[in-house]
This record gives sequence, C-alpha cells and structure tokens, in this order.
Amino acid sequence: MKWKLCPLEQGENYISQVLHVTELPEMAVQLSSGFSWETILASLIAGCIPAFISYQAIKNTSKNINMTIDSQNKNLVETINSQENIAAKSMKVEVLSKNRQSWINELRDNSAKYLSLVIKVALIRSGISINSYKHDELLEQFELIKSNSAHPESEQYICAEKGLDGFLKAIERDQVQIRINQSELSLVVYKIRLLLNPSEEISQKIIYNMMSTVKELGAVTLKNEKEGVNYISKIEMVSEDFTALIQLCLKDEWERVKKIA
Repeated sequence: MKWKLCPLEQGENYISQVLHVTELPEMAVQLSSGFSWETILASLIAGCIPAFISYQAIKNTSKNINMTIDSQNKNLVETINSQENIAAKSMKVEVLSKNRQSWINELRDNSAKYLSLVIKVALIRSGISINSYKHDELLEQFELIKSNSAHPESEQYICAEKGLDGFLKAIERDQVQIRINQSELSLVVYKIRLLLNPSEEISQKIIYNMMSTVKELGAVTLKNEKEGVNYISKIEMVSEDFTALIQLCLKDEWERVKKIA
C-alpha cells in the first residue's frame, strides 16, 4: 500500500511503522486583490434602508404627535372660550335677575308702605274734618251763649269753652300728624313713580290711581262719623284697585325674570 502524501512503501509483514517527516507541507491562501463596488453599494443600501424606514417612522410619529398636540390645544382653546362665554352669560343672567328681583322687592315694599300711609292719612284727615265741623258748631253755640250774657263762671259757659279748647287741641295734634304722614306719603309716591316705566300702560294706570288718591285725600269735608266711615271705605276701594294693578305689574316683571334665567 502506498502513502499518498509520503512516498514510503509498506510491506505486508511490517509489524510497526515509523514515520519520519522532514518538512511540513505548505498551504497557500489566495486573496482577491480587486476592489468590489457591488459589495460596498450592497452594504450602503442594506444600511440606508433601515435608516430611511426609521427616519420615516420618527417623522410620522413626530407629525402625529404635533397633530395631536395641535388638536388638543384647539380643543382646549375652544373649551376655554366656551366656558368663558358660559360664565359671562351666567354672570349676566345672574346680575340681571338679581337687579330685577331687587326692583320687584323695592316696588312691593314701597307699594305696601304707600297703602299703609294712604289709610293713615285718610283716617287723620277724616278726623280733622269732623273735629273742625264740630268745632264750628260748638263755636256758634258758644257765641250764642256769650250773646245771652252768660256768666263766664257758669257751667254752660265753662263746658262750651272746654269743648272748644278740646277740639282745637285735637285738630292741632292731627294737623301735626297729617303733615308728617303726607310728607312721607309724597316721598313714597315719587319712589314708586321712579320705579315705573311711564311708557307702559300698567304703569300709567298705577300712577293715575296714586294721583287720584292723593287728590282725594286733600279734599275732605265731613260732618260726622258716618260720613267718615263712608270716606274711609271709598279710600279702601281705591286702594284695592291700586293693589290689583301693582300685583299685575309684579307678575309681568316676574315673568321677565324667568325668561332671562
């Protein structure tokens, strides 16, 4: 048998073999010395494609983020503007409602005070008128007593004189009260007139009612308590008309307040 790498022969009867190697075989590696552009281009393309994809992904993500931010900012601005409009409208409604409610309360309070003063002035005025008439009657009787040469110390003379003095004091007391109450009544009348709108029909009726009542209070000629009762009843009827007009006015105003709200 021949050893292919070493030119040694082998006999059939060899029991052992000794291999002597004098030198190692040489191995040569051949490298290509040519410059390959295909390899470089392939490497560049292989590197650029993922980079381009990553760039586009980052760009799209940034664009989406910006769009989301812009949308959120727009929604935020719209929400703020909407809330500001709602707040402004609510504040306006609240102010208007509060002002109109204050107007209703003021008109109601002044109307109640007006009615109270009207009855009070009517009672005092009727008392003055009746006392003045009685004083005039008693004065005539007193003059008749004096003309009959009645003695100043006589009972008839003293009673007549005391009666005259009593009526005069009552009239003076009532006149003080009537001046105070009429002054207050005039103030309340003007307050009510200033609260009303003279261009509205209901306001015109209220003002006319007040002026007629004030005129009626100033022209009173009563002779006795019966006439005084009739006079007070007449004033009460006029006051009832005033009350109905004021209630209608307040109802209309309350409807306006509800529409505002």
